[in-house]
Amino acid sequence: MALPKIDYPTINIAIPPENKTYMFRPMLVKEEKLLLMAKVSEDDTDILQAIKQVVTNCCIETSLDVDTLPLYALEYVFIKLRGFSVGDVISVSYRDLEDNKSYDFTVDLNKVEIKFPEGIDKIIKITDTSGIVMKYPSAGIYSEVKQAEKDLYSILDWIKTSQFQNSA
Repeated sequence: MALPKIDYPTINIAIPPENKTYMFRPMLVKEEKLLLMAKVSEDDTDILQAIKQVVTNCCIETSLDVDTLPLYALEYVFIKLRGFSVGDVISVSYRDLEDNKSYDFTVDLNKVEIKFPEGIDKIIKITDTSGIVMKYPSAGIYSEVKQAEKDLYSILDWIKTSQFQNSA
């Protein structure tokens, strides 16, 4: 069995926090169209879904599940993929709400890093013998929370069932 021929340049991106490396191809016009359609909708859920779809489409390896990635890791991969596909330096405009002035600057996407604070304990102790182990929210959880945010009982039920599913 022969390996598939890759027609595009590739990049290896180490995804935090485990720094497992995956191979990606650049974004194509179809991925840029997905992003543009999501931007036009101005819905956060659509934008996140488009980013997840772009990362999934561009990942050459099938073992990457974007729904299990922490949200910050998905954003990091997307930034690196965007830099590889379109260009490393982007122009950004920021409007300061205090002085109502716009400031223009550039960002080099190759210099974007994730800095983890030291000394953070992910265990919240309730008593001396019990506690809660926290984790970063995954990219797949965002749409679930958006659907349930208006109904408090749904949120509480979701937390209860997630707790038991994650501990198994």
